Amino acid sequence: MREILPVPPATRVPGAPEQVVGLINVRGRIITLVDAHKCLGQRLQDTAGSLVLLELGSRTVGLIVDEVIDLISVAEGMLAERDGLPGIEAEFVRAVGQQGGESFALLDTEALLSPILH
Repeated sequence: MREILPVPPATRVPGAPEQVVGLINVRGRIITLVDAHKCLGQRLQDTAGSLVLLELGSRTVGLIVDEVIDLISVAEGMLAERDGLPGIEAEFVRAVGQQGGESFALLDTEALLSPILH
């Protein structure tokens, strides 16, 4: 499932990891809202950001990101092994690729979110 929404206000969960912003209600479903900046060790930007809903198995998680430029489908053969990328821990990058002359990194959402959402 790929869906991009504005970031709604969240209800904070006491004792939750700092990356967890809180819980939100999206169309009657309670979703855990996670700040991608904190997961990646990045500084929070001054922009409002966007909310990307990710389906991880039977669970849906909301990930706050700065900006969504595009959603693309990429064939597995178009991806290359990850190399060191400046500013991103290699353990969070599954692969890298290019499309339309632009480079991108495919995040490993399992590695990024599993320590937080156990």
